[in-house]
Amino acid sequence: MDRSFRSGLVLLLGVALLAMALAIQAILLETVVWTALLAGAGALLTAWGAVALRTELGAMIRGRRGEIALYTLGLIGVLIALAYLSVLYPVRFDLTQARLYSLSSPTVTMLRRLEKPVHIVFFHDPMMRETVELYELIAKQTRLVTVDFYDPMLNPAQARMLGVQFAGTAVMESEGRKLQVNGDSETDIANGILRVSRATTQPVCFLDAHGEPDPFSMESHDHLEGAPGHTHGLGAKYVLHERHGMAKARHSLENLNYKVEKVSLMQRGDGLSRCAVLV
Repeated sequence: MDRSFRSGLVLLLGVALLAMALAIQAILLETVVWTALLAGAGALLTAWGAVALRTELGAMIRGRRGEIALYTLGLIGVLIALAYLSVLYPVRFDLTQARLYSLSSPTVTMLRRLEKPVHIVFFHDPMMRETVELYELIAKQTRLVTVDFYDPMLNPAQARMLGVQFAGTAVMESEGRKLQVNGDSETDIANGILRVSRATTQPVCFLDAHGEPDPFSMESHDHLEGAPGHTHGLGAKYVLHERHGMAKARHSLENLNYKVEKVSLMQRGDGLSRCAVLV
């Protein structure tokens, strides 16, 4: 094996290591130890091979083929740089008339007025790409919102530590306050961020003990049923089933940073003064 052939192999190995380091950096979007080691080794081998082949490379560059090779390498380098920058600094253009892939103005305003840092851990599966992109859009609006993504199937320990059992759950934390958000809409996420970032909550009181709808019940209807028998309704005893449930309304109020509780005028006649809203 002559010197030129050996130097050529070293040069190719150095270029391959540099390409591998660039690919790893583009995938991970952060510098790790292996990336730095590969880039350093590739740079050293490339420099050593280029110095050893300086005579051959000089002759090739001065020829017609050298010009073509340099032009091709330069074009490839520009394309690689553009691809890397597009991954590192992605730019989105929402061309839909209804702005379907952009945050609404109230959400953007709320995020820009945010005063407390909010850290979000979102557990997702591969089918929840749209929700992941929604969280990424929210995090880009302000530095106060940071998001980590985990797959509960691949990271079960992280899910157990935060009390998460299913994909699609987000755990939001701000100054020691924690909140789980299960909705995947922009409204649910924005309300969760607003709620966990506020130190105080306003109580909404629902009257109780007079047959009012129960805010902690999921029952969606009530009705009368006749007791079983063969009287065909004649003289039958009717039974009133569970009252109307208003759990959906309670959930919406809690998303708006309200605390829902039930009060009774018979037991807590003086407790209404602390209620921000009475229902």
